[in-house]
Amino acid sequence: MVFVYDYHPGAETLLNKHFSTSELNGYADPFLSDPSAPRPYSHTKNTILRQQHNSMLPESVIWGYIIQLTAALRVIHAG
Repeated sequence: MVFVYDYHPGAETLLNKHFSTSELNGYADPFLSDPSAPRPYSHTKNTILRQQHNSMLPESVIWGYIIQLTAALRVIHAG
């Protein structure tokens, strides 16, 4: 599957959003996006949040992509 898209300044690709190089190396901390940010409340809480996240996309994000793709298909086939 190939996606062709226009350039939009400040936009983030799906590859960068969901498949960062740290995830490909086997470790990703989704709750520490800013290294200069203060440390979390506790190591235990951060571990619990990581286990709940479990490297899966939230259902709302998946549905958002499905809606956008079906809307694009509708536009393509309308003409």
